[in-house]
Amino acid sequence: MSTLIRFIFPLVGFLSTATVLTAVGGYGYLRNTGKLDDEKMFHIVAVLHDVNLDKIAESHSEDQLDVPPEEASFERRQEDAQIATLQLQAKRDDLLRLMEDFNAQLKQLSTANARYQTYSSEVEQFLNKIKEEALDDGLRSVREQIQNMHPKKQAKPLLIKMLRDEHRMQQVILILNGMSPKKRSDIIKTFEPEDLDILADLHKHMLDGDPVRPYVENQLNELNKLKTQDNL
Repeated sequence: MSTLIRFIFPLVGFLSTATVLTAVGGYGYLRNTGKLDDEKMFHIVAVLHDVNLDKIAESHSEDQLDVPPEEASFERRQEDAQIATLQLQAKRDDLLRLMEDFNAQLKQLSTANARYQTYSSEVEQFLNKIKEEALDDGLRSVREQIQNMHPKKQAKPLLIKMLRDEHRMQQVILILNGMSPKKRSDIIKTFEPEDLDILADLHKHMLDGDPVRPYVENQLNELNKLKTQDNL
């Protein structure tokens, strides 16, 4: 028994020494080849001590997020102010260009509108002139025809028919006023007593200055309105 013990103890010591030497040799090999660096050793030790490195790293990251950002330097603030000023200046220049374009277009529009108003007025005057000439020509033609008619059989019935239409009273007055006094007198003398009401109405309008006087008065009223507006 004592002999067995003397044999086992040296063997155990040999195996322990061999194990240690093997571990040391393996450690040295891994370190020399770079397969086992400090970071890996740190992770191995953490695992042996049941330490959760991922949780610690996550907590550390959250702490860093809570740290307020570093205040910008004076030079950086100056640069930011200069950039903001340049941006405002660019916007101001854009607005000025837009205003210039708008004013130019407005001026062109005003010029075109003035030309249109002038042209419209000229066209209106021309059309009114043509209208008046046409009316004058028509009245002249009708007047000549009535003057050549028989005063009682033709001219008088035609004029009475026209006088019964109140809208044609002014035309009859213009026709009679354009006749020679003799021709006009010859026609008026043919009116019978039953026609006196029509003749009286005709004379009344002639004495009132129709159709010239109402037209002149209307134009004077319009002129006075324009003067009143100018004085406001």
